[in-house]
Amino acid sequence: MVDGDLFDKIAQVGSRLKSTTKPFGGIQLPPVGKSGVKFAFEAKLWSETIKRTFNLTKVFRQTDQKFVNMLNEMRFGCLSATSIARFRSLARNIEYDDGLGPTEL
Repeated sequence: MVDGDLFDKIAQVGSRLKSTTKPFGGIQLPPVGKSGVKFAFEAKLWSETIKRTFNLTKVFRQTDQKFVNMLNEMRFGCLSATSIARFRSLARNIEYDDGLGPTEL
């Protein structure tokens, strides 16, 4: 997440570098996935740029400790078969009466 003004400036820089009026010069970042793309905190300059990091450990939005444990497994990339099955069991069709669909992650 970045400040709106910084977002606009970065878009302008990309446009100027690529000599186009398209925002960010038409550059699109690939999704983070298993295709060899690294997370920002894995970048070479991360430790030079980010002087202090914090690991947030207190959960405020969830009260079900089993669900909190599942989310922590997911966060650390070590989901158990039980948690995977439980996440899958949460899938359901939701009907919205405003005609808009949800964003899928």
